[in-house]
Amino acid sequence: MSREKTPPEAEVVASASQTGSAEARTGGTALSGTVIGSSFSSQTIGHQSNHWYSVFARQEKRASGWGGITAVVLLVTVVVLYMRPEGPEGQFVVAYVLLAVANVVSVLLAFDAWTRAGEARSVRLRLGSAGGLPAGARLLLSLLCLILAALAVLQMDQVRKHGRVEVDASEIDVKPDKLLEDGEQSVLTLRPKAERRHLELTMEVSASRNNGVCGYGTRFSLAVGKQAPRKQHEELRSGDLVKLDLGSGRPEIELRLTVNTTDDCEVDIHVAQATVYG
Repeated sequence: MSREKTPPEAEVVASASQTGSAEARTGGTALSGTVIGSSFSSQTIGHQSNHWYSVFARQEKRASGWGGITAVVLLVTVVVLYMRPEGPEGQFVVAYVLLAVANVVSVLLAFDAWTRAGEARSVRLRLGSAGGLPAGARLLLSLLCLILAALAVLQMDQVRKHGRVEVDASEIDVKPDKLLEDGEQSVLTLRPKAERRHLELTMEVSASRNNGVCGYGTRFSLAVGKQAPRKQHEELRSGDLVKLDLGSGRPEIELRLTVNTTDDCEVDIHVAQATVYG
């Protein structure tokens, strides 16, 4: 049985068809590999971007959180300065020192947070290898700042309620306002800006006609209100520091002064310095 011969044209067509199919398969494989490679590269880049973005976000959040301590301390500083009453500067030293330490520590924390955030922005920070202060140290320092700020508020409030307040000359009335002779009395009324339980004052004696003997030899006694002069408040001289227990705070303080001098002397006794406290 004889086989039919394939025409040459048919063989050429078949060969071309097989070659085209092979090239198509090869081209499809290359195209698929390119697409898969591009997809893998995109996923890798996206993963790295998300990684550094998360690091940056954490550092930004951390920086803003620790920077908030500085803002709180500054706010407390403003409040404490606003609470500051009148009086000698020495009684505010403790509150000022507490505020100063709290502000210095809070600034150091803010600088540390800023440094850490800067490391995140420059993509030099790796997870688990954060520089700067350890988290525990930052927490303790932040608590220290808040405690110091709270103590400063309490200290200033204590001074505001019980601190020393000077009494101005304009807040003192003397009746009768004249030179006093031996045995005469005068009433001093003090109206301080704040009510306190104790009074500390110094009185000066000046004699008429510049008589130094009268001034040096004059004694006086002080009593609160209508009380009889106590022994510790008797025989006072010019320039002596007198401390009086007022019992309770009062808007007006009345003192009774009794002069003890020679018969031929007239003296002026006035308040040189007065402070209420406690």
